[in-house]
Amino acid sequence: DNGMPFDGSSIDAWQPIHRSDMLLKPDVGTAFLDPFTADSTIIVICDVYDIYKNEMYEKCPRSIAKKALTFLSESGVGDVAYFGPENEFFVFEDVKIIDKANESYYRVDTEDGEWNDATDMEGGNMGHRARTKGGYFPVAPIDTGVDLRAEMMQVLEQVGLEVVLGHHEVAQGQHELGVVFGDLIEASDNVQKLKYVIKMVAHLNGKSATFMPKPLYGDNGNGMHVHQS
Repeated sequence: DNGMPFDGSSIDAWQPIHRSDMLLKPDVGTAFLDPFTADSTIIVICDVYDIYKNEMYEKCPRSIAKKALTFLSESGVGDVAYFGPENEFFVFEDVKIIDKANESYYRVDTEDGEWNDATDMEGGNMGHRARTKGGYFPVAPIDTGVDLRAEMMQVLEQVGLEVVLGHHEVAQGQHELGVVFGDLIEASDNVQKLKYVIKMVAHLNGKSATFMPKPLYGDNGNGMHVHQS
C-alpha cells in the first residue's frame, strides 16, 4: 500500500538530488516467480510515484500509458485498444567490444553466419547455413535455433505469457517469438518479461541475445512491429 522508496536521482534524466525520493508501488497482479534464481524470488512490476506532486511520476512509461488509456476512454474513440508487439532478436555465441580513447571495435559471431563457412569447428564444419537475408525460415539443420527457441517458449509460458509463434527470422542468427496481444499496459509489461526470459535462456546456454536494431552490416535488423486494433 505504501510503496517502496528508491533514489530517483540515480536514474539518468529523472530527478534532481534535492528531490530524489520516489516510490515504487507494486502492481500485485503482475507478480510471477523468477524461473532463473537459485532462491525462490518474486518479480513484480511497479508504478513510479512522485511524492512531491502526490501523483504517478510523469516520466514513468506506465504512467504515460495509463494516461493514454484514460484519454482513449474519455475521448469516445473506443472502449479498449489492443497491441500485439512482434519482438525480433539476434543470438550470438561470441561478443567482443572495445570502446577506448584510441580505438573502437566490435565483433559478433554466430554459428549461423555464412562467414563461418571455412571455420575449423570441433567435430567438423557441416556447412548448413542460410545466406545473407536467407533465414526466413528454413528448417533444421540450417535453422540451428530450434531447441533454444523451444526452451525460451516453455519458460515464457511458465511465467504466464501465451506464446503463439517461434521461428528463425530473415537475418543470420536472428529469431522471433510472438505472444498473444493485450491492452497497452499488459502488452508493454509482457515485452519486458519476454526480453528478460530470452536473454536469460540464451545466457544459460552460453549465448548472448540482443534486441539492438542493427548488429549485422548488410543483413536485416531487428524490428518491433506492433499490431493495433
